[in-house]
Amino acid sequence: STWEESWCTSTPSRDVRGEQLVNALIGQLRRGKKKFVDPHFPPADISLFADPGQTLGSNAAVQQTFRKDQDPFLAGVTGIQWKRPAEIGNPAATPKVFSGRIHPDDVAQGRLGNCYYLAAISSCADGDDDVLLKDLIIEDGIAQGVFGVKFFINGRWTTVVVDDQFPCTQSRGRWNPIFASPRVNAEDAKNEKELWAMVFEKAWAKLHLSYEATAGGFTDDAHNYLTAGVCSVVPLGSNVEAEWQSVVELARPDNFAFLSTAVRQGMDKNGLIGGHAYSILAVTDSRAGRLVQVRNPWGSSEWTGDYSRTSPKWTAELKSELGENMAEDGSFWMTWTDFYKHFETVDVCDPRALCKMYSDNIARIDGVSSQWVAGLSAGGRPAHPTFKYNPAFELVVQGPEVVLTLFQPDTRFADKVKTTDWMDMCLFLVGPLGGNRPPPAKEVLRLEYKRQAAVRLTVVPGATYRVVATAWGPGVQSAYAVTACGNDCTLRPLPLEPPTPDMAEKMALQPSRETLCCFSGKPITGSYYPVPEGKLLPEYLAAYRARR
Repeated sequence: STWEESWCTSTPSRDVRGEQLVNALIGQLRRGKKKFVDPHFPPADISLFADPGQTLGSNAAVQQTFRKDQDPFLAGVTGIQWKRPAEIGNPAATPKVFSGRIHPDDVAQGRLGNCYYLAAISSCADGDDDVLLKDLIIEDGIAQGVFGVKFFINGRWTTVVVDDQFPCTQSRGRWNPIFASPRVNAEDAKNEKELWAMVFEKAWAKLHLSYEATAGGFTDDAHNYLTAGVCSVVPLGSNVEAEWQSVVELARPDNFAFLSTAVRQGMDKNGLIGGHAYSILAVTDSRAGRLVQVRNPWGSSEWTGDYSRTSPKWTAELKSELGENMAEDGSFWMTWTDFYKHFETVDVCDPRALCKMYSDNIARIDGVSSQWVAGLSAGGRPAHPTFKYNPAFELVVQGPEVVLTLFQPDTRFADKVKTTDWMDMCLFLVGPLGGNRPPPAKEVLRLEYKRQAAVRLTVVPGATYRVVATAWGPGVQSAYAVTACGNDCTLRPLPLEPPTPDMAEKMALQPSRETLCCFSGKPITGSYYPVPEGKLLPEYLAAYRARR
């Protein structure tokens, strides 16, 4: 299938049709004086567990630890009931989607390992005029118990509809959410309870068919779902000055890029949590030197080193310069030197990258979705004679640049009930076309253990190119999507070439993931040695033994 999509980062413009449908549902409920109950994501065990056969009590006897992100799902949790906002927390407080100023500290993680996602939505929280969050959530149905949340799913803005029933347990006479909860802070209006983080979390869970399925992930990929931004990585460790300048530029408020990070292996000390996602809120060259503000989505467990909340290095002047109130809310400052030492990369999602391709700052993309079918169109890479049977797409761009993005299906929903892996996929560009012989296919993008990736390319304006996506080899089946963004850009599917019988046989069904040598990373197509780490090519046996 093909589609066109357009939006602007600075105006409410995402999935206008989806918003109209949600508003129609709100009107219907209002006229009928009814509260919405989601039939597709009901207040029941099936919405909690990735395995539909699992029920409450499976892990009730498991002792909880402070590592809520690594405990078994719902460890030590009993007595769950689904409650609407009026019944949650302080019953005298009025439920509001947003209360006072939108702030990262509105988000507090519960008993679910979705720190990567909460780090993403907390870094999207950007004050009273936050166009992004207020466009992503449809809040007019709060009285009817219905919300819409917009996600950028494989190149299309799509609205997910949820009701306002949340799983809770009772403590000290009040019902409290077991997952993300409304965190009270100084920016909230008096006698109000804020719901937006809970609604975003529930919509994310519905998108992946259960709360449990959302445990574990990557913050930059969650940012792509929320912003349609182009993702990239700034590795730390090779050039401290150049990397500082890169992060400073990305963190400028007018750049509107979202930054996240994770602790280096072995550096989980001084309050930092290993295997855990953090959002980067600010980077500044202050009177105290180079400082970075980081946030733990738990809303607690902060850095305890220099410039932490209890550090003696703080002065009244520095607090005033940085607007720091020293609240224990999961946000903390640290020196660039300490940040550089303890964190491995800065993951970037730039939501304006596609908009910048146009002078009016409105992103416009052409998208196509297709699939490789064994025996018909699963041709593999150019080295295989079956390459020409892959689905191909004609690309024409009137400007000098284009951004191509490759998406594969998100298998998160199946991860907890069967072993699934991201596939290795490649994107090839052929062209410009027009001569007697087409130029060879050039690999321009590779997906390795990722759901999506993008590449910005220079092209000849008005020239015709052919875009081909491939799996790692012939016979590998999967769905995928490709989008193109550029000045007056078109991306259209070309007719499939039917394979001959012998070529169809070469495209017989194969496993979705290439078997790789655990020592060299090279493909295994013949004999191998089984070793504890996996499979080993015979030519690497001596080197493997020497290393051990």
